Amino acid sequence: MMSAIKIGGSLKHIQPIIGRLVPLPTVQELHPTLEDAEAFVAEIDIKSANKVVKLLDSKFPRDLSLNLAYLRRFAKREHLPDHLKQPQEENGLSEPTSNRAKTIHVLISPPLPDRAELATLLAPHTTTSTGSILSDGAEAPSSAVQLRSTRIPLQPPTSLEQAQQWSRKYWPTVYNPAAQPASHSPPPTLLSRTQASIKPPAGFYLALARKLAEEAEQSGRGRAVGAVVVDPAILESSLDEPLSAVVAVAGDSRYHDPNQRSPTPAAPNEPTTTNNNNNSDDQPYHPDSEGQPSDHALMRVISLISHKRLTIPPAASTSNPPDPQPDPPQNPKPLPPEAQPLLHPPLSPLESHFFNTANLSPPSGGGYLCTSLDVYVTHEPCLCCAMGMLLSRFRTVVVGRRARGSELASLDAERGYGLHWRRELNWRAMGFEFVEEGVEDEDEHGGASDGFGFHA
Repeated sequence: MMSAIKIGGSLKHIQPIIGRLVPLPTVQELHPTLEDAEAFVAEIDIKSANKVVKLLDSKFPRDLSLNLAYLRRFAKREHLPDHLKQPQEENGLSEPTSNRAKTIHVLISPPLPDRAELATLLAPHTTTSTGSILSDGAEAPSSAVQLRSTRIPLQPPTSLEQAQQWSRKYWPTVYNPAAQPASHSPPPTLLSRTQASIKPPAGFYLALARKLAEEAEQSGRGRAVGAVVVDPAILESSLDEPLSAVVAVAGDSRYHDPNQRSPTPAAPNEPTTTNNNNNSDDQPYHPDSEGQPSDHALMRVISLISHKRLTIPPAASTSNPPDPQPDPPQNPKPLPPEAQPLLHPPLSPLESHFFNTANLSPPSGGGYLCTSLDVYVTHEPCLCCAMGMLLSRFRTVVVGRRARGSELASLDAERGYGLHWRRELNWRAMGFEFVEEGVEDEDEHGGASDGFGFHA
């Protein structure tokens, strides 16, 4: 009891790290891939525009899986890309300038109908019979419809500049930031709201993660990496007590050996801390001797949440009102002591303090371990831990130090993998970097870094 009081008292004196939160971009934002398809463009009488839309939608239904709202349905000639402004010389058609004010161009998107069938359908709604002439001077038949082909992008533009470029190259395009699909990047309103909510306590939680990292390094259990998991619903109701929202913490334990403590080998480009005597420059660094990913701080904190759900009574839900007909409880009753799984390695004093605090709400959203929880880590996690984070369904990840461009950069969307928000994965977490005040932001200053030299 005394040790718990001592730990709790020391935590209240943690000084938050001063800095700012920077959203991590996504792979889709930095490396957009263009998927395009063929579309038809038809020139019709401007007075028949509404009739043509209804006719096309009824005769040739559009593919509902394609959301092409960013492409204009109609465009005047002056807004067309150059390749659609050229006359159809192959058909020998030349339209008098006086007729152009009476026409408008309509886009027919995939799936494309038969060209001849489409031309027949649109023939009554053109101005061809009232003024278009063939190159030999004869009047064009009334069924002559100017159908042309163009390519259209199948995803919305990611910027105003890209929309303007596509308008010149493909078809008039509109940029709407709110229209981005969730698989591309976090919705702007959600991202800004989340950033505003976690900005005040972020420095405190990363300071706590640093304390765990120091505990792991100084004890010889592992490298100086720490992770803190927070329930934002609890934090929202107790902003003055950020510790009350901490549901689990963990430090690295890759070198834990109950029978022997050995010096921690220095990783490439990783400075030795002045207050730690466990590091040794004489120890060779071998990635294969760095233990299993299950001993990394992030994977350990996920494991502790799993153990906590099995052993500690759940806290009352803070986010949902009582349901008059509740679903069956997803959290089982705590296991009896003899049936509880063993924790390996044994918990450190800090880990034990938060593990035994009954503040973990029952899981939601399909029963995943960490749905709607936030995690703060001192270092950008390794690939395995990043995937474990996604599979556990964290809402947000905040990193204090990034690997920056090395093969260890699991969240770096520019030179790494950008795993936090990839279109191919079935879960995505909003990612933020905490840039400490006084520490140069290498991304902004064009710097380069070899990372911190080990898998975190």
